[in-house]
Amino acid sequence: MKEADNGATAPQEVVYGLLSKDIVPNLERRPDFLRPLTYEHFDVDPVNRDVNQRLLLQMVSPADKDGLILDVGCANGANSQMLVEAYTQQGIPVHWAGIDLDQAAIDTARQKVTETHLVDVNFMKGDVTNLHIIGNGKARKIFFTGIYHELQGKDEEGKPLKAKALEELLRVLEPGGELILVSAFTRESFNVRQNKEGEQVFDRGEFMRVARIRSAAMQKLNRQGDKNKTNFEVLTNDQVIENLLAAGFEVDPHVVMERANLTMESHRAIAEDKMYIKGAFQDMQDAEKVDMYSKREAYQQALDDAEAEHEGIIAKLLAKDPQAEMPELTYPRNISLFRARKPLTPLTAAESVPLAA
Repeated sequence: MKEADNGATAPQEVVYGLLSKDIVPNLERRPDFLRPLTYEHFDVDPVNRDVNQRLLLQMVSPADKDGLILDVGCANGANSQMLVEAYTQQGIPVHWAGIDLDQAAIDTARQKVTETHLVDVNFMKGDVTNLHIIGNGKARKIFFTGIYHELQGKDEEGKPLKAKALEELLRVLEPGGELILVSAFTRESFNVRQNKEGEQVFDRGEFMRVARIRSAAMQKLNRQGDKNKTNFEVLTNDQVIENLLAAGFEVDPHVVMERANLTMESHRAIAEDKMYIKGAFQDMQDAEKVDMYSKREAYQQALDDAEAEHEGIIAKLLAKDPQAEMPELTYPRNISLFRARKPLTPLTAAESVPLAA
């Protein structure tokens, strides 16, 4: 390992020793390449904040008064902060608890979100598939945002993690309590169009734009991954509703959807998240042998390339027509919100029915 002029180890060489041998970090653009992988960047992204405000603030209700409200998968507390402020401004006293698997995120949330004269606040480390820290029937409402689609695979006993999570959420809700489930990755997250056979299918063009980034990142790591195939389970909105019904919920058949035009900055922010990076590379050959820093750097370099390609297109268009309106580089996504309720009396699978529209 070469030495710096002052005798200290050169920072670049330290990096190369820590990261995968298949990726050379872009030190000029990202000198802090060993920064923690965190959801916080996307938490504060203006596009993400805007769509969460449009979806979640309308779920605050006077019926929640004096109840326990859970933010399951609270990350760094951005949504908790927004909703605690909303309950306070609307004069609705509640008890608030945020839960997340990441202790660092919990620590950040505790610093970010403060109690008000109407809302007491607590944050706890916990797993949505095993909410032993919450007793049966204790919660009036649960906000479950951006986590459901990340639950991939099965537990040691072969039970799907999605089903296990929904059972736990049902257990901790009080009878009549409400679940607010938000997913940014269902089939309907990408625009639906009609194919030649008259069937409604999701727009693969939008999906493939993201898939190409993923594929390019794998190539930078000298790994293979089929951009047309993935083990990542992507459900339709109807399948999410079916899963909620199977777990024993009553479900509102109307899915609230909001459009988010993720900018390049938004995409870079979400690519700082550990769960996102893990999911993006899970189908890659020998994925477990490549460290998370290298995966993130490869993904960010793939975004660099996409941005440079777009700038090249803009330059050609401007050369032809300096007055032309230039297309913005965005990644459109539909965000889906599902509302479900724990029945006042338990239902069997055969009795489970949707709520009235």
